[in-house]
Amino acid sequence: MTSFEEPTSCIESIEMMKEVIRVSIYQICYLRSLFPEGAFCEQIYADMKVKYLASKKESTDNAVKDALALRLWVEEGAFVALEKEYLEKIDFCIYGVRENLKPDKLLERYTFKLSSIRNGVMMTTNFTERSFDTSNPYTVKSQAIALIRSLISITNVLQALPNNRVLTMKLQYNGEYNHSCPPNWQPKYFKQSTLDLRGDFEKPSLTLDVGQIVSQFHTMSMKLEAPEEVFNVVEKALTQESLNEEIVDAGISSVSGDVTPSTALHDERAAAPESTQENTSTSQLTSESGPRSQSVIELASMKEGIMKYCTQFESVELNKIQEHFGIDKHILSKLLDEWSAEKVFHRKSTVPDTYLVGAYQGVYYWKAIKFIHGNLRRSISASTLSKHLHCSVFFAKSILLRMEHENLIDMSVPPSYNGYPVRYDEATCQVIQNATQKINAPRKMGNSTPTTSNITHVSSSREPIIQASQTSKKRRLSVKAA
Repeated sequence: MTSFEEPTSCIESIEMMKEVIRVSIYQICYLRSLFPEGAFCEQIYADMKVKYLASKKESTDNAVKDALALRLWVEEGAFVALEKEYLEKIDFCIYGVRENLKPDKLLERYTFKLSSIRNGVMMTTNFTERSFDTSNPYTVKSQAIALIRSLISITNVLQALPNNRVLTMKLQYNGEYNHSCPPNWQPKYFKQSTLDLRGDFEKPSLTLDVGQIVSQFHTMSMKLEAPEEVFNVVEKALTQESLNEEIVDAGISSVSGDVTPSTALHDERAAAPESTQENTSTSQLTSESGPRSQSVIELASMKEGIMKYCTQFESVELNKIQEHFGIDKHILSKLLDEWSAEKVFHRKSTVPDTYLVGAYQGVYYWKAIKFIHGNLRRSISASTLSKHLHCSVFFAKSILLRMEHENLIDMSVPPSYNGYPVRYDEATCQVIQNATQKINAPRKMGNSTPTTSNITHVSSSREPIIQASQTSKKRRLSVKAA
């Protein structure tokens, strides 16, 4: 749906999300030189000239065959799961190759996270970003343009890939809503994921928020993670100002409506650890002038306060939160619904306007205690915890906030380089023992309470694409208005 009229149905919204994912993956393939020039063609998307993988189905060229295989992963694998409302996350990964042509270390990971919007509402939960007004007919289009341009700007500064590499795709499914994925379901060209492909980077990595798309029915966010050394942005920061200049040079002003480059690209902050990013973002915001910067700070403070307040309880009621903070009920409902997509909350279907707090569901909280206190860590950040638990940063932060309420960590002071200080006292040994017992305790059958430990399963592409002796030539792409 390249016209980008505001989707009026769930089906139209799914088609829009599919096109954004399709275009994003094709730009990655082109800019990272994964396939030769002949495998691509130029098309118009949202008033921009972009690269598409050509639909050549018969060829003796191995590169063209590999390009077709990738198209099938997307079109007949990931998109089938999306249409069934099973799909929660796509990881498009590039690995190095060992001498035996087996996958080696993870080089780059491009993640697309999707969720359905319940009751037609959604609100951004990034503490430094604005909310999206989905009533504006140009909003979805401008978000898509900003995401694609941000992706191109970032990948333009990445170092070239090695000549030998492996391409894979992983799909993560939901198991929580009415359209939950059956536990043994697999789409075409995919199989149950195994541990033969490592999900962690060998060296310190950076994660950049590329952008977010929000319609009336779905939301999709995109992230890029790679080792620090492959980012030229580490040595020469890709600032928001330079990104603005690229967008102006590319002719973005010809597009109707206000287009803002993705605020999720945190320029120099991307090179800083998560524990220092909050302080950095606050100092940058306070340096701006005008009432807008003040309102952004107030919004961030409000969201932080709401999450901290809610993590005191196993469940919360919308009306009580509203009374405590004096916030419009509609806005508050939007916020809680998006946090629900991040597993921070779970809407309680049996009681209206009531949410279960995710930090109290399942065993993730106890696993976090075992990871932090059991290993005698001196500090912990939400980013580190999210990687260990394989959960979102927002959910990890809610766990840390519960720990603060229970005097296990100290969040009363600004985080250090490595995160918040961990508290140890006489009760710590008993806390670790309780955590171990909770983790090892047998599960009760028939428990209908949603938990973060039983809601997903993951597929990986059945046959990874192995590319040996491929070109390492860097490509650059300057997207201009059609």
